[in-house]
Amino acid sequence: MPAPNRATDPRAALVVGGSAGIGLAVARGLRRQGYDLGLAGRDGPRLARAMDDLVDDDRDAAGVGETVAIVADIAEPGGPAAMVERHLEAHGRLDVLVVSSGTGWIGPFEELRDDRLERMTATNVLGPMRLVRAAHGPLREAGAEHGEALVVLLASLAGIWPTPAAAAYSATKAAVVSLARSLNRELAPSGVRACAICPGFVDTAMTGWVGPEIPRPSMLRPEDVSETVDYLLRLSPGAVVDEVVLHRALAASPFAP
Repeated sequence: MPAPNRATDPRAALVVGGSAGIGLAVARGLRRQGYDLGLAGRDGPRLARAMDDLVDDDRDAAGVGETVAIVADIAEPGGPAAMVERHLEAHGRLDVLVVSSGTGWIGPFEELRDDRLERMTATNVLGPMRLVRAAHGPLREAGAEHGEALVVLLASLAGIWPTPAAAAYSATKAAVVSLARSLNRELAPSGVRACAICPGFVDTAMTGWVGPEIPRPSMLRPEDVSETVDYLLRLSPGAVVDEVVLHRALAASPFAP
């Protein structure tokens, strides 16, 4: 999918979980390519700071896309539909959907409380499913118009290679990988492709729990995921990539120090 010419082809992307970390890096890359953006998250002040960062980054750049902030919670039953509705009000179309929001809990499975399990399931599984369902119509319209539209689901290496002390989190991310595969079987013929990106440890606030065992310099960068999205957008409409796995170099195993 070539970068859009905003004068003649103003394509639009909705990035959910775009207020920091991986989501913000992906949003920055798409905006610089000329995509109009819906930037969605549940924390209004944090989202406002992300909007300021995007504007500051591109103050001297030409051809960047226009961005609207959307405050909504993917874990709430009505949150995903509200995100899509607000995005369409602002931009009128949806060519790329990026679901970067996620939450996790680390500890023995038997100690996992119901409230944490429910929040992980709502955020990591039900939310992405509801988002794709809500975005299904405009994505198919984009697929019919251009022959291609893209859904990017941020999974995790844990969804491919489960790890102890993260059983429930691994299971939710495995569901995301399966969702991408299933969407491709159902939607790719109509021009809508999906991919689950499965990174290992990425240098963001979410990996603060690992401590000194895995040094920050050895971690992946949020920009590595953004570059992966760019790669997916450059593929021809006939190419389907169910998942992309990214892990750290020179580690004895994906989760080893």
